[in-house]
Amino acid sequence: MSAIGMLDLRAEYAELRATIDQAMQRVLDSGHFILGPEGEALETEIAARVGCSLRTLYGIAPSKDELILSVVDRRLHRIGRAAIEVLDAEMPALDALRDQAKLIPLPKDVYVGLFKAFVFGIVIAVISCGQGLRTRGGAIGVGRATQRAVRDSIIAVIVCNYLLAWLFYEAF
Repeated sequence: MSAIGMLDLRAEYAELRATIDQAMQRVLDSGHFILGPEGEALETEIAARVGCSLRTLYGIAPSKDELILSVVDRRLHRIGRAAIEVLDAEMPALDALRDQAKLIPLPKDVYVGLFKAFVFGIVIAVISCGQGLRTRGGAIGVGRATQRAVRDSIIAVIVCNYLLAWLFYEAF
């Protein structure tokens, strides 16, 4: 099975290392870790590449978060399309996913973090739904149930985080 060219992150980083390091240093020096001058420069560059004004760009994506997500979404769409093109139609789906996962140079922390987020989401949803289904007493009961759900979810996430960290980093 051949590797997907777009996912050779080491080669892409090697080409852009100096530029990325300079940009990171500028962000660290400025102290503006979310948008700030570098973010504004990125938005201006995107608007120039798209061929519109910043005002029009914000009309398309009203918040800066939506703008960033739309750029990320387009990149993920291209990666997904490239992955589908190299998959073998005769190979079982799970084997194909395993082969593709081996080609992506991501550290174990990324996979563990994604799995933990999935587990935390399920834990929070189950606890919240359970509290919601047992709610009685009108608006005051809903408020109390919400407080219990938040409290129980925080405790459950902390315990799950400890157990999953032990499982992935100590047990194996």
